[in-house]
Amino acid sequence: MELEDLAAILGVPLDAITGAETVEPGILRVAIEQDGARREVLVRGAGSIAAQNHAAVLDALARLGFAPVPRLLAFTGGLMAETAFEGLTALALV
Repeated sequence: MELEDLAAILGVPLDAITGAETVEPGILRVAIEQDGARREVLVRGAGSIAAQNHAAVLDALARLGFAPVPRLLAFTGGLMAETAFEGLTALALV
C-alpha cells in the first residue's frame, strides 16, 4: 500500500504520515503527526470474515460505552483503520 493511499483513507495530509511499519502480516502501524500531536493507528484489510468480526466487536463495544476498546476510525476501500494501542484488542476479550 502506498502512503498516498493511507493518507486518503485516514483523511490526513501526506506529510502528516511520519512512518508505517508492518506489525504482523496484513496489519500496518501508521504514525501520524499533526498539529503538534502524535498518534498511531492500525490499518488492516477488511475483506476477511475475521476482520469483519473484529470490526463488529469494536463497534458493538464502543456503542455500549466500553471506553478501553480501540476506536474504528475508517472503514473504506477494503481497509479499516483503528486507534492503536490505546485499549484492548477484540481477541483479548474472548
